[in-house]
This record gives sequence, structure tokens and C-alpha cells, in this order.
Amino acid sequence: AAQAPAGAPAAASQDATAKLQAALQGTWVVVAVNGESIENQGVTMALTVDGNKYSQMVNGAVDETGTFTVDGTKKPAIFDLHIKEGSDAGKDQPGILEMKDDTIVVFLAAPGGSAFIVRLAFRRGFATLPGRGAR
Repeated sequence: AAQAPAGAPAAASQDATAKLQAALQGTWVVVAVNGESIENQGVTMALTVDGNKYSQMVNGAVDETGTFTVDGTKKPAIFDLHIKEGSDAGKDQPGILEMKDDTIVVFLAAPGGSAFIVRLAFRRGFATLPGRGAR
């Protein structure tokens, strides 16, 4: 039987993670928190991913930024946010995510914690920019 070349599992692992990280790029709008729609509640929340950096916007203002790591080999995928700016700066926030087409469901622990406390549903979209309305 043919054997996989040395390093093949590691390469497959890196490939799965690279594909997931590439798919996460762009802006994601929160559409539900813990199963409840927020789309018509006067609150907008969005996450923009650029490389391994993210910024979180609430009502058009950036309220948190940081970096993240993701492991696309796990099902569901696991990730860690490394919060650099915002009220939880200096803390890590672990989570899991499932991505399908242009939607993501994320389970997050509290910053600095390990127990999952919130479920967020995102759809690919555009953030509301201050003074410009929806784009």
C-alpha cells in the first residue's frame, strides 16, 4: 500500500485551517444573539476580519480589536480571540464556530473564561459606517 509522504497530516491540517481563515475574511453582521433576532431591535453589531486581525463594531463604532487564531481541523472549528483594545483588552476569549455558506454560528466564552456563555449567528454583510448609514 502507498504511504502518505512525511508531513502529510500536518500539511492537511494547515490546509484546512488556511481555507477556514480565508473564508472568514470580510465583514460579518450579527443577526441573532442566543437564538433571538437582533435585526429589528435598533442595535447593529458587526465583525470585520482582515488576515488574523478582527475589529468589532456596535452601532457603527469600533468597540474592540484584536487578533485571532483558528483551528480548522476540529469539527466544530475552535478559535481564540486575543483582545488588544476595548474593555476586555489583554484577555483571550475562546470559542467554537460552524460555517456554512455565508453564515457562521459562534459559541463564545466570557473574555478570560472557559465556559460558553453566548451564541451568535452572523451573516456575511456590510457594517453601518458612522454618518453613512448602511452600505
